[in-house]
Order: sequence, then C-alpha cells, then structure tokens
Amino acid sequence: MLPGHMAVGVGIPEAHGVSYAHEGVEYYYCETTVTGWALGEIPPSYKDRHVWVIVI
Repeated sequence: MLPGHMAVGVGIPEAHGVSYAHEGVEYYYCETTVTGWALGEIPPSYKDRHVWVIVI
C-alpha cells in the first residue's frame, strides 16, 4: 500500500527494478491500475514514497 494507492508486489528471485524488502524477500512493484508498466517499474509519483507491505 502506498498513500492513496495500492499495487501488487511479486516475490521472485533475480528480477530488476523497484522492490521492497520484507522478512528477507524482495517484492518487486507491479502496477495493476494502468497498463504499460513492466514488473519493477513504478510511476514517478509513487517513487520514493513510504510503503506498507501486507503479505497475503
């Protein structure tokens, strides 16, 4: 979760791009509300923002 937005984090080894560590796993950002973003790419308005990781 980001302020005012939600996205999915995918925990896979050896990916590239923006990721967030949680309990020893790197979760790579996956935009789900707009098309055209690759795994690990994050819209500039959300880069460097505080995130909350919720494992489901």
